Amino acid sequence: MDFRKLIPLVLLASATSPAFAGSGEPIYTPTQPINPMFISVDRVNAGIERNANRYSLSMMHQTRGSIAANFDLATDSMYVAKGTQVQAFTFTQVATAMHPNNSALQQQAIEAFRQLASDRSGVLSYQSRSFRESEPWNPLPSDCDLSPCTPAWYNGYGSSIRIDLRPPPNTGPDLSGWPPEIIAIDRANFERARDDACDDQTDAALNAGLGMGAALASCGTAEFGLPAIACGASIGTVGVNLRTMSRKGKTCNSRYPGPGKW
Repeated sequence: MDFRKLIPLVLLASATSPAFAGSGEPIYTPTQPINPMFISVDRVNAGIERNANRYSLSMMHQTRGSIAANFDLATDSMYVAKGTQVQAFTFTQVATAMHPNNSALQQQAIEAFRQLASDRSGVLSYQSRSFRESEPWNPLPSDCDLSPCTPAWYNGYGSSIRIDLRPPPNTGPDLSGWPPEIIAIDRANFERARDDACDDQTDAALNAGLGMGAALASCGTAEFGLPAIACGASIGTVGVNLRTMSRKGKTCNSRYPGPGKW
């Protein structure tokens, strides 16, 4: 994947999405100037809640306002707050609006929402502030404050980003009983698969950033501007991409475990 092709997309995605490597470091260091009109979100807080199977997402833009949403496993529903209004949608309603007449994609979306609200591995939280945001940078508490995982900081394209990642446990590769030539081939295959996961994680982060801008637009600037389910579907698309980012993040940041272990 040519990461230079991502630069225009990152500008549109408000720079909430760096490219990731297996080490957890950005693949490139952005240096392009930012045009403020391209920033789709100024502040994002997203992550799984500590004491409930619930994923919370809030996003704000200086002129488009703010939205808060919860993906709640207990009720199998998503709740969206905009201005003084709160709308509730079942996961099935959201998935149907996202993928009309495609039951397979609907079920995939429903499962992504459920996993987003319950899986405490991979990317636990995602927070960003654009360079226009004057509010002090105080990252929200996450599961990283209670159990081992790795907070990663990124700066680029006019944003400061914190991602709390819990990579899969790894005690080192198990190479016993395998000839060197098999290990070499298997390790190369693993590294290619890991690189693909890093690309997928980056793409999902970019798509989530773009989706946040679309959600802010579709939900209106003060109250719900379009039929409520259109707003719910746009936030559902963000949720699916956040889930992909978390899932692929585990592989992207994993170490080679040995033949037959991945």
